[in-house]
Amino acid sequence: MKPLDRPQPASRPRPRLAPARRATNGVARAKNNGAQTNGTQTNGTSQPFIPNVVAEPILAAAEPVLVATPLPTVSGDDFRAALRQFPSGVTIVTLRVGDEVHGLTVSAFASISPSPPLVMVAIDHRHHAHEMLEQEGVVLGINILHEGQRELSDRFAWVKDEDRFAVGRWTTAVTGAPLLADAAAWLDCTIHSSTPAGSHTIFVAEVRAAGVAVAERPPLIYWCRGYRALDLRPEPPAQNGG
Repeated sequence: MKPLDRPQPASRPRPRLAPARRATNGVARAKNNGAQTNGTQTNGTSQPFIPNVVAEPILAAAEPVLVATPLPTVSGDDFRAALRQFPSGVTIVTLRVGDEVHGLTVSAFASISPSPPLVMVAIDHRHHAHEMLEQEGVVLGINILHEGQRELSDRFAWVKDEDRFAVGRWTTAVTGAPLLADAAAWLDCTIHSSTPAGSHTIFVAEVRAAGVAVAERPPLIYWCRGYRALDLRPEPPAQNGG
């Protein structure tokens, strides 16, 4: 059987590169009285003439465009359910601006830096304390509660503002902020800086004075929607197996 004739590719004219003019020290080469011999330029000495090849520029490939895929946001219920598993201490944050005093129960408290001594509290924008903390000259006390002060914690969480300070032994230290004299410990502070963070603002406070009133009593713990007791008894020694 006769093989099929394969189509031959059409012949393409081969490109010809025209030599570019050479320049010597920025001056077009001299014709040297019009003398050229077999592609050799004579300019006092015999030197082969090598044409300069001008290459076509190669276009760089376009960079890929990265499209960010938005990540989903966890629901409020799932977020709160997860954080309930994280136990925390309980504080009463007290404020003074001029003659006005205020206080609230806060678990969103943490230390930041020992030098300078800085701590932080996170306060909801809707709370009256947030408005006070943004005023000029505000001072604040952070009172760390022990396990015997559950009722005082509830009082500063639910009772009307004007009645909250009716219970407790209150005093002052350096700034004039109300301090709970029999708290596990207290910090007397001024505002260092603040940063908005979602529904809250993070207030960083610089500690001006501190005291430990009750050193040996276990702290008040809040976990999974309720107060918890911390057992400070030492663990029994581990038993070596057989």
